[in-house]
Amino acid sequence: MYNLSIIIIITGFILRLIIATINVEYEIFNNAIPDSLKFHEEGLKFKNYLKYKEILSTDYNYDIGWVYGSFLGFSYYYISDSFLFGSYLSCLFWFFSALIFRSIICNFQTDKASINISTFCYCFLFPLSVIFSSLTLREVYMLFLFNVLLYFSLKFEKKKSLIKKIFYLIILVILIFVLALLHN
Repeated sequence: MYNLSIIIIITGFILRLIIATINVEYEIFNNAIPDSLKFHEEGLKFKNYLKYKEILSTDYNYDIGWVYGSFLGFSYYYISDSFLFGSYLSCLFWFFSALIFRSIICNFQTDKASINISTFCYCFLFPLSVIFSSLTLREVYMLFLFNVLLYFSLKFEKKKSLIKKIFYLIILVILIFVLALLHN
């Protein structure tokens, strides 16, 4: 039964990859496209800054969503600068987020059916969540960071050693800072 929750997550991941591919080809989610394109363009600007910074010797003009745009720009610089890649990257971070969510649920639930139902709801219950986690938007990264924050909060709570608690506290502060920076 534990394996069923993994199958649910993988199915959700594949669905998001399909939606991302269809959306890039046919632009079926017109309401989300403008924001997605703004972040993509910001990523392209940052990639070009990285590529030509020594030739042009200019500073980068940080704009809307600069943290997410910079992350996309680094990814575009080192891997690929396609809009589809940005959408696939969002899908990948949603996948990691779902695995962390499953891990959190497994810490709370011993009933396998509850774990599977919770995982199914996380993956498929909200149609907008499926769509938005398939696009080049920062919300999926915020969800990922929130799940990591929750995961480390649980780790912090369970640890008895003062040194381990301090370590987890530092991680929590960093995660809160990054989450706030990404939200800004």
